[in-house]
Amino acid sequence: MKPLGIGALEVHGEHRVAVHTRGGRTRRGSVKDIDLSKSQFALVPQGGGAAEPIYHAEVKAVFFMLPPGEKPKPPDGGKVRVTFADGRSIEGYRDGADAKHGFFLIPFDAARTNTRRIYIAREACSEIKDG
Repeated sequence: MKPLGIGALEVHGEHRVAVHTRGGRTRRGSVKDIDLSKSQFALVPQGGGAAEPIYHAEVKAVFFMLPPGEKPKPPDGGKVRVTFADGRSIEGYRDGADAKHGFFLIPFDAARTNTRRIYIAREACSEIKDG
């Protein structure tokens, strides 16, 4: 686990995402220049419309999707298995620094699922197991 870096949860640029909530909903759209250490961020819904606030307290995971034709980057961290409070789990490699509110991982099946990386909200987890 890498130590917390300044801006560890800042995501620059515009990204297509799928936000999975603790209540079981999935909201799709795009985000731009967000800081996941803040209490909320703006999501522009898929298909357009006004930006909607997404509150960190509702977030389970945010899937950042790869643009068409882009390949996932090689992971730089160790293996991790996350089990969420709802019983679902995901495995991958840590990506970047660990922070109080959460961390990023690159899923083992990133190329198949077209996922660049996933932000994991720590409070939505029942277990985080490294190795």
